Formats: sequence, structure tokens, C-alpha cells
Amino acid sequence: MDELKIGSKLLGGTVEKIAAGVLKKKLGCETKIYLHDLSVTNKDGSAHAHLDLDICMEEEELKKLLGKLIKGET
Repeated sequence: MDELKIGSKLLGGTVEKIAAGVLKKKLGCETKIYLHDLSVTNKDGSAHAHLDLDICMEEEELKKLLGKLIKGET
């Protein structure tokens, strides 16, 4: 079984920036992401990822995101 855990602030900050960029590019929403925990395990060819994070955004951004989800635009 292989396991990857991200616990350092430097690598966690990089993951936060990449994730926020993906959300902006794919959904058009400005967000701030706070990563608390990320772990990935690989056992017998099956991968399992655990992600614990907070996403902060303005109310208007949330309304825009929910509108896209309801319309199926994502």
C-alpha cells in the first residue's frame, strides 16, 4: 500500500493556489481555499483520496456558482 500525505504549509499552499485557479478557470468563481488535510492511498490498484478543505467566497460568487450547478453548466 502506498500513501501520500500533504502536511507542509509550503506544499499545502501550492495545492490551495492550484485548486483556486482551477475553480476560477472552470467555474468563473473567485475563491480562497484553505487546505487542512490531503491524503491519497493506493492499495491493490485502487486509489482513495481524502480531502479536507474550506472554500471562502463572496455571496455573489456563491449565487453564481449555485446558478450554474442548477442549470447543469458545470
